[in-house]
Amino acid sequence: MLSLLIIFLLTIIGTTFFGYWGHKALHFKLVKKFSQSHTVHHDKLYPINDYKSDKYRSAGKDSTVIFFAFASLPVLAIPCLLGLLGALSLFQTIFAVALMLFIGWAHDYVHNAFHLNVHWLNKVPVVSNYFQKLGKLHYLHHVDDSKNFGIIVFWWDQVFRTMKTDE
Repeated sequence: MLSLLIIFLLTIIGTTFFGYWGHKALHFKLVKKFSQSHTVHHDKLYPINDYKSDKYRSAGKDSTVIFFAFASLPVLAIPCLLGLLGALSLFQTIFAVALMLFIGWAHDYVHNAFHLNVHWLNKVPVVSNYFQKLGKLHYLHHVDDSKNFGIIVFWWDQVFRTMKTDE
């Protein structure tokens, strides 16, 4: 059986890898309906000249969160399958799935926070500098949507050379 530390690391690596490619797929227009919804997020809800607001402008039923929810089902099945095959204990399986769901929620939460004029993450000294750095990278994604597909981590952008750090 794998240790929890290895499961933790593999889950973070795998989930952020999936998030990077899922976000990139929305820009390649691989799934037309969801790509259109994502374009609405970029062009209508949060264009460069109106990137932040006092209240988050949700796409509602056309949110790309729905895309990620459906697309993540096969990814969530991996630890479940490993649990059924006996490679992971029940606790390890639940831990991996819960961590995947938490990372997905955190990406959505932090992403939404980037688009708000005032957010508590800007006020907490321990995280405000990191949050602002991530927010700038996400803003640059709105400037050039072929760059910076990460939300909480941008290491896949570095690996695949899609990182942009200046305007």
